[in-house]
Amino acid sequence: MIVNVNLRDNDQKRLTESAERKIGDSQVNIEDGWEAVQTFLFELKPVEVNWGKITSCMQKTGESVAEFEERFMQTWTEHAGVNNNSEDLSKDTSMPLKATFVNGLKPEISQALKMKYDDWDSIGTTFIQIFEWSAKIERTQDVKLRALQSKTLYNNRTTGYKKSEYQTYSKTKPQGRCRNCNEEGHWVRDCKMSLKHQSNDEDNLLKRFQQLTAKQKQTLLNAVEPQGN
Repeated sequence: MIVNVNLRDNDQKRLTESAERKIGDSQVNIEDGWEAVQTFLFELKPVEVNWGKITSCMQKTGESVAEFEERFMQTWTEHAGVNNNSEDLSKDTSMPLKATFVNGLKPEISQALKMKYDDWDSIGTTFIQIFEWSAKIERTQDVKLRALQSKTLYNNRTTGYKKSEYQTYSKTKPQGRCRNCNEEGHWVRDCKMSLKHQSNDEDNLLKRFQQLTAKQKQTLLNAVEPQGN
């Protein structure tokens, strides 16, 4: 009765119902009734919130969204002045809880979430939804990163020599020993001696052909390319 004097109507009703429920119809459980009063008074204490601790809880490098969510929920429970269990918090739609979690995510995940799910801050969005969206974005980014790494590794393995290196290698590579002049560095087809002999032979044939009579020239030409073809 003394406590009820200083309480609002709603609080008076809650306290009375809680105490009467603990005491029971027989009113013999007096200790349980006083425990209910003490619990009620404890809940009336001003809530102390340590926003410094909460906002400094950020996702670390190499830490998954699931691991960060577990650490964040523990920090929130300890420093936000709430008595909710994890199941109740997962259904929470309040902005302070959702906003501090989203801002604590890695920048690439936080930005992607805000762009893809523009209703993340709506009153109907629960904390568990935001967590699931964040984990989905993380999985998508991991898949893209692994695909990029695989492509880069494949390109590095199949590139081979750089063009300039290949050209230099081709120019400096020895071409073997010529079977015509027995010198190294070229093949028979490129041998100067063969080309010179070939040129001399052609000159000699031309001179000999020119020394023939007209009848001999015609006879020779007819033998090489018969008339009528």
